[in-house]
Amino acid sequence: MSSVMNNGLPRFATVLVVEDDECARSALESILTAEGHFVVGAPNGAAALESLHVLTPDAVITDVQMPELDGIQLCRAIRASPLLRRLPIIVISSETRDQFGASGLFDIYLRKPIDARRLIYALSGVLAIDCSKDAAPSLAQSVDDVTKHGASPGATSPA
Repeated sequence: MSSVMNNGLPRFATVLVVEDDECARSALESILTAEGHFVVGAPNGAAALESLHVLTPDAVITDVQMPELDGIQLCRAIRASPLLRRLPIIVISSETRDQFGASGLFDIYLRKPIDARRLIYALSGVLAIDCSKDAAPSLAQSVDDVTKHGASPGATSPA
């Protein structure tokens, strides 16, 4: 979790950015690193779940439409895990929120194109909420739980 605090709120965080479009992922990473955050990128939900074996992020920012494991499937996998379910998730998409009807699967929805100020504000909001929760247990164990609950990289969703 965040290692630097300012008035009880994180000054910087480790953020897992999941986006299949390399240019869009790079832009998101630039916005976040300019704010002092440490960013790890993943090209799809399957790669993101692999990253969670070794990474303990403070938040996840994910696109919806991606190959292998889309953003909604990733959200479902995270929320299905007892150890990951409280991980803050920001979903970004060019689709309208009601098109994937995913209530409770994520914390914040942002519509593309992403405005840098709104992204930073949204991330600050989910990190502030997360700071009030107990420290999260090991995420590596939770990835194993996700796999046991049947979230497979080849699964499809009604996105």
